[in-house]
Amino acid sequence: SGVGVVALLIGLVSSTIGDKIEDLRKGRSPVIDEKHTLILGYNEKVFAILRELREANSNQKSASIVILSETDKEEVENTVKERMGDMGPTRVVVRQGSPFSVHDLRKVGAGRAKSIVIISGDATEEGADEAADMNAIKSLLALRRINGALSKNHAVVELADAGRQPVIEQLGGGGVEVVAMAETLSRMMVQTARQNGLAAV
Repeated sequence: SGVGVVALLIGLVSSTIGDKIEDLRKGRSPVIDEKHTLILGYNEKVFAILRELREANSNQKSASIVILSETDKEEVENTVKERMGDMGPTRVVVRQGSPFSVHDLRKVGAGRAKSIVIISGDATEEGADEAADMNAIKSLLALRRINGALSKNHAVVELADAGRQPVIEQLGGGGVEVVAMAETLSRMMVQTARQNGLAAV
């Protein structure tokens, strides 16, 4: 009986530890950081944002960036490590989940974040712009249900269609800055034509 009880306890402990390790590996555990930068979404644009944040945090003792996306956690971590190399005092934390799920946004500490960046998907198919903008709207609606989000932090939302900017700003309640990429690129092209050398910048 004693051997059976001990074996049962060992099995329960082993199973519990295995489940916890699996949760950590899959990115299901909650984020305990505060005053971090939260990036919702994952694509090629993430690396340009990470480079700028690494430079901005270079004079800090410690800083953290949290990436929440539906892409596999291990894939994102390996790609970030390969593409970015040494991040200095900035620590990158990756979690797998939906950017427009209230539960997943609470898990990554959206209410405690210093700033939130919502990036749109890559427009590779017809109607992708509209779908990406709708995802941004769904993310904002989910953030509105979290205490502290959009009121105690600053959010930047990337849009494909500038016509949806008033809707996004209204949903954000004054705590959201909108970047409409098509309009921004058009303005940059005109300014490049007017100011010699701006294209290099």
